[in-house]
Amino acid sequence: MTFYDISLSLSNYSFTDIWKEAYSNDDYSELPFAAALFGSLHRMANMLGINNTLLFIKGSICLVGSFIPVIIYKIINFVDENGSDSDTGFKSILYFVFLTPLFSFSCQYLRDIHVCFIYTLMFYITIKEQQKGRYILLIVLFLISYGFRVETGLFSALFIFLSIYLHSQNKSKFFRFVLYTLMLVVVLSSYSYVYTIMNDTIEGYLERSIDMAENGSLGVKLNALPVPINYLSKMLFGQLLPFPIWMPVANDSPYSSLRFVECFIPLYWIAVVLMLGLCFLKNYSSLDLRYKVIMLFCLLFLLLTSMSEFNPRRMMAVYPILFTVFYNVKTTYSYKMKYFVMNSFLLLLSLHVVYYIIK
Repeated sequence: MTFYDISLSLSNYSFTDIWKEAYSNDDYSELPFAAALFGSLHRMANMLGINNTLLFIKGSICLVGSFIPVIIYKIINFVDENGSDSDTGFKSILYFVFLTPLFSFSCQYLRDIHVCFIYTLMFYITIKEQQKGRYILLIVLFLISYGFRVETGLFSALFIFLSIYLHSQNKSKFFRFVLYTLMLVVVLSSYSYVYTIMNDTIEGYLERSIDMAENGSLGVKLNALPVPINYLSKMLFGQLLPFPIWMPVANDSPYSSLRFVECFIPLYWIAVVLMLGLCFLKNYSSLDLRYKVIMLFCLLFLLLTSMSEFNPRRMMAVYPILFTVFYNVKTTYSYKMKYFVMNSFLLLLSLHVVYYIIK
């Protein structure tokens, strides 16, 4: 309703004034690009005589979400070093799309799909070997991401640093020293601003999640653990959600039955996480440097997101990136997905038995 009210209010302006208002009014300071985009779409719907503006804007979000698997397919086709069958990649992407939060949140009036799309596109531009205007594109996408959500926008700046790092490995040591020194200067000069934003966000979301949670909920109990165990445990538990698996349909809302597909997410995603974890433990020394750096990037994002609230829709921004790494290591080391799915089922079953006993 927050985003609908914003778009409804801004739709009364002209298209030019919508963008001026979104970027000049303090009410939209945390999401100026998102406000302007939704306001423009609302006005467009009005001009076209569309009565159901909500459905029209949700359709645009579905459209953005539909681009994500396309980009993933392009990534795995030029990253896959083993030349595996394209049909196998296509089927793997379909599993990913329907058995992760991307599917259910692609029809919600939220910003998370847009953020996920921007992150996936920035990742594509980052790791592509030959890319014209790489850093110009990354800076533009950084500014757009910042306009959707300040916190995820600030983190997206790391794609620029990641790109510089990955594409400077064949340069001279002196060149890399100068480059990394400049990067360090940029990080240190912006540290105070970034820390203030992140700290305020984490405290705000943390207070909200505690207020909304029950006193005896697992989230509250995990928050009570000592630092950094509480943050790490929340990050790990966030990969198990929804937990218990019947939670999406265990309420009286009129649309709860439509969320049954979310109950299958842990069976698939836990298998992906287990495979990635095993691969990095067993083959760390032989893994490509870029996969190590990318995994560190994703883990940092998941950790920072979990520090405030372990919400799948916020974490999923890096899920396409994790999937591309997962797909490559699966084909490289010939891991069998069925084995990990079975283990994820047994793990979930054990956790639910424990949950039922202590509940």
